Amino acid sequence: MLFTSNTGSAYAVAEVTAPLGAGAGPSYTVSFGNADPLLFNQNAATSNDLKQIATASGTAGVAAGVTATRLWSITYYLDNTTGTPTLMRLVNARKPVPVAENVADLRFTYDTYDNNGVLLNATGDGGMSLPTPISPNQIRTINLAHLTIRSQMPGQTGYQAMDMQTSVSARNMSFSDRYQ
Repeated sequence: MLFTSNTGSAYAVAEVTAPLGAGAGPSYTVSFGNADPLLFNQNAATSNDLKQIATASGTAGVAAGVTATRLWSITYYLDNTTGTPTLMRLVNARKPVPVAENVADLRFTYDTYDNNGVLLNATGDGGMSLPTPISPNQIRTINLAHLTIRSQMPGQTGYQAMDMQTSVSARNMSFSDRYQ
């Protein structure tokens, strides 16, 4: 969850650590304990955490004027622990699920533009430099620079492999909620 203070000047990300029971009513309480799998919750922190925003925005720990927004944390990674390289997908803190086996390489790059539509960085096929700092609303194209899948069994000269590349234009990445 992304929490924003009533003034919009403070933000914190926290993870729910206890799921709601079946049939949870219109009002319920959720926990943000320290034992979250993604290690977002830092309840002992002295600043920039959920506890500080709730205390500053309300009275007696009641978060008045704090907005909560659901976030999806989706991660793809290669798991090489079993001997067969497997592309895995992890959504939030749930159990990872396999997407494809025998994946030898996976790389993404991004083409970025400034707010006036001027190209900042065209990474195309594998360029890895991004201007710093980068904002998600500057990304216009997501390049799957390499998705290399190998054969299951090695041949006499090694594994056979196939490399795929593509680009996706991201919708609404440049949307900005501001009025002039």
